Amino acid sequence: MFAQNKQLYLSGKVKDSSGFVKDIHVFNLTKKTGTFTNDYGSYNLFVSLGDTIQFTSIQHLKKQVIISKRIMQRKRLDVYLINNSIVLDEVFIKTTELLGVLTSDVNKTPIDKKKEALKKNMDLSKVDWNASVKNDYIDEKVRPPIKNTDPTMAFIGAGASAYIPFKYSKKLWALRRDIAFKQDLPQILLDKLGTDFFLKELKIPRKKYLSFVFFCQNNNLEKVVKQDSLITLIDYLKDESKLYLNSYTFKNDE
Repeated sequence: MFAQNKQLYLSGKVKDSSGFVKDIHVFNLTKKTGTFTNDYGSYNLFVSLGDTIQFTSIQHLKKQVIISKRIMQRKRLDVYLINNSIVLDEVFIKTTELLGVLTSDVNKTPIDKKKEALKKNMDLSKVDWNASVKNDYIDEKVRPPIKNTDPTMAFIGAGASAYIPFKYSKKLWALRRDIAFKQDLPQILLDKLGTDFFLKELKIPRKKYLSFVFFCQNNNLEKVVKQDSLITLIDYLKDESKLYLNSYTFKNDE
């Protein structure tokens, strides 16, 4: 009883007429445990004396081996499996003009017109790669417009955009940068001085902030900002705010 209950870690390999076989199901019918062979046909499984080991796969005949004392002593079990030949009881062949000879049947198969048309269109063997090609008018003449949106429009509840043609001359690129700087001025001033400076200290109505910036732009605001002197900018805006507030009368504006 002790010998029968003693477990052994059994090793082995499974092969057939072509060599070692992988993915063979090795199942211990007695202990209800199993495994599979690896890429080299090897397997490992716990067994005891008297256990029945079954080897199965779809392409091989099933084989069962009872673990004997000799196998227990050797601690190894190599198995050879016989390939399983599947025989069909009945074969139905559709009646056609094909003879079963490849050389003659190829000419009788219907032509795939779509496939043949695609094959002809994709044939680049006759293309002259050295031939000159005219310039693409769309690529050279038609350029998409560039749209820029001013982020400061959210402050006053309005939106603005600019359309700048895509050109390559230095002068037009400089003009584009100048226009972009003018569009960014309202946000630049807010970043430098804050909202309270304009609303509380300069007394500029909230809805007239953009109008005030445009008013200052006509009086060299851009030059003052580019000087990058905060004191000079504050003094300039204080003077301009007095002129702006004296020039216009606002009703019901905060």
